Amino acid sequence: MTALAFDPAFVARVSTARPAEMTALLLEEAIRELDVTIAAIGEKAIEKRYMASARALKIVDFLHETLDYEAGGDIAVNLDKVYRLAMARICRINPFNDVDSAKIAQRILEPQAAAWRAIDAQEQADDDMPEIKALPGLMARQARPAGQPVYAR
Repeated sequence: MTALAFDPAFVARVSTARPAEMTALLLEEAIRELDVTIAAIGEKAIEKRYMASARALKIVDFLHETLDYEAGGDIAVNLDKVYRLAMARICRINPFNDVDSAKIAQRILEPQAAAWRAIDAQEQADDDMPEIKALPGLMARQARPAGQPVYAR
C-alpha cells in the first residue's frame, strides 16, 4: 500500500455506498485528513502533514473531476467553485506549513459534507417508505365524459 492509499475498509465502504452517501463519506474523510494535517503541523511532522494533506487534496480533486455539469446545472457550477476554493487552500498547506489554510479548507468542506449527509438521509427515508398500491378504480385516473363536472355525484 502506498502512502497516499486509503484504508481498504474505507474504500470498500465508499464503493458500496449510495451516491449521496459516497459524496458525504468522501468529504468527511477529507475533513479527517485535514484534522491529521493540523495535528501534524503542531507536531512538526512534515511527512505526516504532507501525506494527510495530499490525501485530502486527492479526495477533493476526485469530487471536482467527477462533477456532471450537464446533469447538475447550477449546482455543479457552484460545487465547482467550492471545490476549487478548498483545493486552493489545501495547496497552500505544505509550502507554507499553513495551519490556517487547513482550517479554512475544513470550514469550506464541512457544510458540504453535512448537506450531502442530509440528502442521503432523505433519499434513504424515501426508499424506506412503503409502496402504496392503487386500489382498483380509486387511485386510477378515469376519463369523464365531456361537460361532466369534476365532482359530480
